This record gives sequence, structure tokens and C-alpha cells, in this order.
Amino acid sequence: MTRVLRYVAAHDVGQAINLQSVEGQIEGAVAMGLGFALSEELVFEEAQNLTTTFAQYLMPTAVEVPDIEPIVLQSGSGMGPFNARGIGEPPIGPTSAGGRRRAPRRHRHQIRPPPDVPGAGRACEGGTR
Repeated sequence: MTRVLRYVAAHDVGQAINLQSVEGQIEGAVAMGLGFALSEELVFEEAQNLTTTFAQYLMPTAVEVPDIEPIVLQSGSGMGPFNARGIGEPPIGPTSAGGRRRAPRRHRHQIRPPPDVPGAGRACEGGTR
């Protein structure tokens, strides 16, 4: 089982209207993305969903989520009110894709891949874009 010990997430939010709320959004989306990549699984048989309870659908709990360090970048270049940018779901994408790449090969068949940005994995590993 792959276990993440620490996660650092940096996001440009334009202008943070409520810094604590922005940090919470980043932390929650990272936890959601890690669950999607490493533990959550829907099982189907002949188009019938066999994952019918939360006991079967393993979402990460507060005990299982790693230390998350949100870094809030404020460029002031958002198009929203007060130059803000949306931060609700953006941290999910890189988290789930990166977690999927780190999962052992024997578990990858269980994970439905999200859409990838070509070359993102190489860039994260210090390669070229």
C-alpha cells in the first residue's frame, strides 16, 4: 500500500479574501485527491454497483491523511471579485494524478485515471515538460 507522509500544495489564488478558508479548501481537496488515487474504488459487476456502503468505499479519514502544507500564492491577478481566483477543486487534479503514478503497479488497474496533462508527471519528477 502506498502511503503519503507529507504533501506540499502551492496554488495562486489571485487575492485570498479569507486566508484560513483558502487553506482549508486546499487541504480538503488534497485529501479528496489522495483518496481518489490511492484508496477509493467502485466495484461493478454486469453494470451493477457492488460498492453500496461507506464501509466498502474507503475514503481517507483524518488519521490517514498526511501532513498537508498549503502554500497560498497571491499574485493579485484573479478575474473574480477583489482579484480572487477560484480554489474550490483545483488541488484535486495534481494530487490524484501524482498519487496514481506512485501507486504500485498491482493497484493501478483498480484506479480509473483522471484526465492527464501531457508531461505533468515528468515535470514533477524533475524531468522536462
